Amino acid sequence: MTFENKLNEGMRFGLYEGGSICYFDDGTHVDQNELWQLVRNQKHLDATNNKTLTELYPDTYIGVFKHKFSTYRISRKFFGYIFGVI
Repeated sequence: MTFENKLNEGMRFGLYEGGSICYFDDGTHVDQNELWQLVRNQKHLDATNNKTLTELYPDTYIGVFKHKFSTYRISRKFFGYIFGVI
């Protein structure tokens, strides 16, 4: 499944490593520039767009993180087991 399909189907995603790499919840990663190119095409945005990913994808975009995606996955799994989230 392409990252375009994942975005269309509503899979959660976020920007990691200071916003340079996009990861979907399943671990698929995409360069931030490729992500924005797809978003601009899908949402018919021009270069003067001022909308954020939070505004464009409020239900699936989870934010920007300074750490690596692997840190997020480990902590999510750990807290999921403790609190029964997963």
